[in-house]
Amino acid sequence: MQIEFILPILDTKTRNHIARLSFVSEHAITGSVGKVRWQDSIASIPSSYIVLRDKKLGILVAENNTAKFIAIKNAQEGQPAAVKLNDETQIITKGRFSVKHGDALQIGN
Repeated sequence: MQIEFILPILDTKTRNHIARLSFVSEHAITGSVGKVRWQDSIASIPSSYIVLRDKKLGILVAENNTAKFIAIKNAQEGQPAAVKLNDETQIITKGRFSVKHGDALQIGN
């Protein structure tokens, strides 16, 4: 399949876009509908972990018991974002909406 176009309108209830695809080998029956599951080789962070700080979207990570904000270039609100992190990076999930860059952290299990 190849993408012909993706409508730039997001359905806010389902968080889906409508796309038109062309088949490059076998063809589907005219008017067929279906779902495409997108898989990418680049890791992405779920949109629920992305926060807004100083008009920039990014994530908060724990580094040396301190909160660090990492801006994510080209992040879009409500969408997962591609990000490259070390495997050992600790992403702040609990309390992320009130934590600020530079805050001291108490990390527990």
